[in-house]
Amino acid sequence: VWGYDQTAKSFVQEGFDSFGHHVRETSTGWENGSIVFADSAGRDTFTKKGDAELEHLGEFQAQGKWIALDRETCKRAGG
Repeated sequence: VWGYDQTAKSFVQEGFDSFGHHVRETSTGWENGSIVFADSAGRDTFTKKGDAELEHLGEFQAQGKWIALDRETCKRAGG
């Protein structure tokens, strides 16, 4: 779920899964076609690849390095 925190003046992403986990990441907003949500251990980058395509990259930080966990591409049907 994406939203905007007026007090912190930042975008927020709340995530939940079926294992009972919850994550809250923040972002300063869209820049150069991408928005990056991050917390101390993970980050999610969403990049516009055109009017009909969006790419997501999920990463986790371990031993000071970012490790890709998942990558998805979403394309508008009929586009």
